[in-house]
Amino acid sequence: MDDLKARIVRDFAALPSPGNNITVRFHGDPERAAIDAFFRGKRWQDIRLDDLRNGYKGDESACLTFMTPRAFRYYLPAYLLFCLEEFREARMSNLLPGTIWWLELDENNRENATLFFDRFDGYNEAQKRDIALFLKQMSEHHGEDFSEDYADLALKRYWSRYLPPYDQKN
Repeated sequence: MDDLKARIVRDFAALPSPGNNITVRFHGDPERAAIDAFFRGKRWQDIRLDDLRNGYKGDESACLTFMTPRAFRYYLPAYLLFCLEEFREARMSNLLPGTIWWLELDENNRENATLFFDRFDGYNEAQKRDIALFLKQMSEHHGEDFSEDYADLALKRYWSRYLPPYDQKN
């Protein structure tokens, strides 16, 4: 696990900041304003789960939902690290299932598929490999913790193509 965390820190380090363009604009949505206020000016590397819990008053698992594709790409590595470093807390708060849910491609839902590719096409091969390895680790070590192994489902639907050959399932 430490190797994967180090890979995520290294491979996502140079992502361009979204600047002040954090959330998609929904008129009159207080959640969006709170997300903007919390994330604005923060580097993904500097955010800890406790910071999110204490500094953001909404449902921390919902933040990725409202982010622009660029902000989603930028802050996703923090969420991957939250899940790896603080699994129990991330699981209890729905942050882990919410993060995995956004990594799942639903080709039957055109809007979801478009958003999926808007978010993930901006990543390079190493970053996509890290996401695939994250999902593999979640499936292998925690798949039974959920009613359905959504991490494995996300791998099967899209991410397994980015696993190193020695990690791919037959």
